[in-house]
Amino acid sequence: MPFLLLVDDTDLVPTRSSTSLSSRLVGIGGVALIVAGLSQVAGRAQLAGSGADAAALQQLLDCPEAQALLGDDIGATWWGLSFGTHRKPHVDERRPGVTRVVSWRLPVAGTTRSGVFKFKGVLRRYVWEVDGTLEVGGTEIRTRSCEVVSGS
Repeated sequence: MPFLLLVDDTDLVPTRSSTSLSSRLVGIGGVALIVAGLSQVAGRAQLAGSGADAAALQQLLDCPEAQALLGDDIGATWWGLSFGTHRKPHVDERRPGVTRVVSWRLPVAGTTRSGVFKFKGVLRRYVWEVDGTLEVGGTEIRTRSCEVVSGS
């Protein structure tokens, strides 16, 4: 005679719970993080392709006050929030010879500290004219004139 064993297996059946919602939220957050990362890379590539970042970083390298704060080997970093616009000038911004306009927030670092370099610039006759502010801790430096405007 066959032996029949009855087992309560309701614990093994998957049910909808709050963990499925949290899993979905984590998945959505992961996708948002990937999209934000790709946006950062695309924006930085556009900025680098224009040469505006090189002109801006050259101002940092030429400023002794910036070097005193950041240290040697100053450059853009890939960590930190980088964003901005790089575009053709609007009608009200058009001036003779201006072909591109940039406004950017760029994380920078040297051998001793890191900070944020916010700059604006115009491409006039194939040369970037850039003006920006370096923020390191509580200190701000205008890079074009290389003057400390706040902080120590």
